Amino acid sequence: MTLTTNSQQNNYALIPARSGSKRIKDKNMQKIGGKSLIHWSIEAAQKCKGIEKVIVSTDSEEYALHAESFGALALLRPMELASDMVTDEEVLDHFFYYFPLHCDLCVYLRPTTPFREVSVIDGAIRMMIKAGDSADSLRSVEEMGESSWKTFEIEDGLLKPIVGSMFQANLPNQMVVKTYRGNGLVDVLKGPKWGDRVLAYVTPRVIEIDTLEDLEYARWWKEVRKG
Repeated sequence: MTLTTNSQQNNYALIPARSGSKRIKDKNMQKIGGKSLIHWSIEAAQKCKGIEKVIVSTDSEEYALHAESFGALALLRPMELASDMVTDEEVLDHFFYYFPLHCDLCVYLRPTTPFREVSVIDGAIRMMIKAGDSADSLRSVEEMGESSWKTFEIEDGLLKPIVGSMFQANLPNQMVVKTYRGNGLVDVLKGPKWGDRVLAYVTPRVIEIDTLEDLEYARWWKEVRKG
């Protein structure tokens, strides 16, 4: 049955699965190794010791039924939360509307990062618990192949370093400050906002699926790994 009321459990996995992807039709239902992206995230969450309930937030009845067929609960969003302009915080606001008191930690698992080790998710939960009141949330990040200090924007046809100077942008990578990017592997929150005190949970690089090329690469990688 589609979830409409509060639960009594403490730590929930929340999987955001909007249906209207533009670059890949029904992206969250695309299959890798015989499992949809939604299924990959549900399965990983169900194996975690620190997660009591697995909830899929979606605007689609089809996606809701699909999630429920694998033992997850489905939380249907209103249509105003169905566009590609909806932010993670709006999805989290909707989720916490139903769980204002009962969810101690929300473990946010995006379907577009399907290959997760259960130990990595459990490690994120343990880190957040250990931090106590010193942190508002946790976000998984990976070291960027090239530091942000070496990136540019274009202004009037000329390269302009996003940070620092042209001198810094031309330095060897090992001589500039390391920078990190969120990779969608796992976030852990106490409420609908990340807040200002966000723990850095550094993980290895992971495959994220945003384009058809990413999807084909993930399918290839899965086949090679299986072999």
